[in-house]
Amino acid sequence: MCAEKVLHLFDITAAGKEVPLAELGLIDAPFTYARVDSPPLNLPQPVFLNRPAFAKVFPGGPVMRYPQMICAAENCFLMGPFGFVVLPNGLLIRQSAVNLNGASLEYALGHFKG
Repeated sequence: MCAEKVLHLFDITAAGKEVPLAELGLIDAPFTYARVDSPPLNLPQPVFLNRPAFAKVFPGGPVMRYPQMICAAENCFLMGPFGFVVLPNGLLIRQSAVNLNGASLEYALGHFKG
């Protein structure tokens, strides 16, 4: 029999305050974040494709990246080897998890006895 584990996520963009990068962590707020602009990533045409039809799926040229964000949070701790940031009440800050895959979460939660 397996015990069910419930994971609660906290979105810092919903509850935090967006600030300019120079003011990150200086504002009197428990959660602040700044968005960082990054140039488009220029992808070269693929060298090897095992099917010609894939050329339409992976065209060369500029690709926009996900918006980059830097966050500052007070009174938190790191959980597990993947650096998940957790609040004292057990909420996981969503932006601290680069990949929310089941294997890394299960591993980290298995070692968390809080």
